[in-house]
Amino acid sequence: MVQGESRRFVIIGSGPTAIGTAYRLHELIEQAHLPRSTEVIVFEKEVSVGGLARSVTDRRGFTWDLGVHVTGCSRYQKFTSVLDQAVKNWNNVPRCVKAYMRHVINDDKNIEANYVPYPVQDSIPYFPTEVKKNCLEEICSATKSAETAINFDDFTLNTFGPTLQAIFIRPYNEKVWTVPLSEMNSIWVKNRIPRTNIGDLTRRLPTESRRAGGRREQKISVDV
Repeated sequence: MVQGESRRFVIIGSGPTAIGTAYRLHELIEQAHLPRSTEVIVFEKEVSVGGLARSVTDRRGFTWDLGVHVTGCSRYQKFTSVLDQAVKNWNNVPRCVKAYMRHVINDDKNIEANYVPYPVQDSIPYFPTEVKKNCLEEICSATKSAETAINFDDFTLNTFGPTLQAIFIRPYNEKVWTVPLSEMNSIWVKNRIPRTNIGDLTRRLPTESRRAGGRREQKISVDV
């Protein structure tokens, strides 16, 4: 048992990091690394805990997630074990997400054709011929290593090329993070940003052409 004066820990907010901190402090108390008299106080301005990891249900019964990719499939066993302790029975919903790419596909006759499966970098075969060709050629010709990027903007440019970065990667991420990508580092992106398998994409090109207003797009190939 730890001897000494009582300690008081004050945690501001009750998002995932705050809850994780409180959980760990109580672990240390139970393991006698901190005195039993230790106080852990959490201050939260909202009426419920969770921060951006929480969801709210409106009057019509729709549930809205405040954050994006908050939990996902974490590779941290400690994190997933805490989630499993908190929620005994998860309601696992198969992911079916599409991105609205009308500004690229521009199909007014078949509105659904403007949606492509997410992640968008794996849906390059759905793009119009010229855009598709540019994306594939730029990814194939990338010479700078993503690991040498000086910021997140540089990372996405080195990884996906200027075309894909401009039509989706940059506007999407700046909407999510609310700051220019040049102001973010790229240390965190490992295992978080799906990379493009160029070999798989080029193998799909001969068989995945897309109907757009009754027309079939021209098929293209890119040497890798």
